[in-house]
Amino acid sequence: GLFPDQGTMVGTAGNGGVMIGAASANDIGNGSAGTIYGIRCERQSGVTITGASVRNLTATSNNSVIGIWLDNSGTGTYTTPVIAGNQVYSLSSTSTSASQRVYGIRADNASLATATVYNNDVYGLTPGAVASPTSTVVVAGLVANAGTNAGTVDFSFNSVRIDQTTSANATSTALYVGGGSATSRDNVLANTTQGQSGVPAHYAAYVSTGTITS
Repeated sequence: GLFPDQGTMVGTAGNGGVMIGAASANDIGNGSAGTIYGIRCERQSGVTITGASVRNLTATSNNSVIGIWLDNSGTGTYTTPVIAGNQVYSLSSTSTSASQRVYGIRADNASLATATVYNNDVYGLTPGAVASPTSTVVVAGLVANAGTNAGTVDFSFNSVRIDQTTSANATSTALYVGGGSATSRDNVLANTTQGQSGVPAHYAAYVSTGTITS
């Protein structure tokens, strides 16, 4: 409820590494029901997620896959969480539906709450071959408030590469703001998907609702 966990650390003292997912493709998920995620922290005050490598997650059916998910959307008082120095790569979906989502790092914050996301690398996000062209953002490297949340996420010194050449029907973006506010400072946001005509679009940064400042 109103009293989140305090000071959780994902990683080890001294910024040691954590590996989520084996070296082989499709190691996590790949038939499991529901959203597939490497790390999910919900209602966490002052959580620190550092030094993690999240890889080889696969969602099937119309499910979504998220590398790292901070879910502080519930009402509460939160000390600023930190997501820093992580690698998220080789996330995929086999769905043909635009309802799938492939997100690298997602942070959802309640009103007045803030999260800090910096020095992370996100790449290798591959959606399923969406059957019909869609303007819905299916693929995003960094995500702030994908729901109706009104909090703030600060993004700094992150590197994101998106390449949707093999699934161009899915709209994609390196940075997505779905609500609340975000700051973007000194990030490398590359979307190398080939340009096309029609409904789908491919962005470096996309704001659905809310605001973004630099």
